[in-house]
Amino acid sequence: MNKRSISVRQFALWISMYQIGSAYLLIPSSLAAVARHDAWICTAVAVAIHFLLIPLLTAIAGQMRGMSFVQHLRRLIGTPTGSVLSILFILLFPYLILILTLRNLSDFITISIMPLTPPYVVLMLMLVVVVYSVWSGVPTIGRSAELLFFLLPVIFLLVGLSLLYGTHWTNLAPILEYGWKPVLRGLSRY
Repeated sequence: MNKRSISVRQFALWISMYQIGSAYLLIPSSLAAVARHDAWICTAVAVAIHFLLIPLLTAIAGQMRGMSFVQHLRRLIGTPTGSVLSILFILLFPYLILILTLRNLSDFITISIMPLTPPYVVLMLMLVVVVYSVWSGVPTIGRSAELLFFLLPVIFLLVGLSLLYGTHWTNLAPILEYGWKPVLRGLSRY
């Protein structure tokens, strides 16, 4: 493995962390409007779907055999189509990841954790981390994913346990009040 690549395991952990984080940050708010009381069911199903995608992405990454994403895409679907899709990917992916994810994460932090902090301060601090990570290179991000992935269950367990004290389980009722239709509609938005 050269110094600019990561292992399939690191890729799988990196994608897993992104999928889990996106699921917990983005899905509940968008699903609550559609599925109401049943949004938690949508979230659980969406997280399960994310986990089902991980083996697929890992298998694809395992077939790349040292090629970049662009080279692999060109080999799979041909040079002209692969080049067009690669250009679209290179232009759109940073927007989706950097702008949307950072904005959603900063909104979550400023609303939930640090309400008195201006959003631009949180965004600037996150951008410093992103720029440093990019400057350090993909292998550093892959190694960080290996280390941080195993902290995720601990963090989720601590957050979950801290929320249990004030939980009113009756607020989950009625379960599937309007049937599966709102749940499926919520999942289709996802």
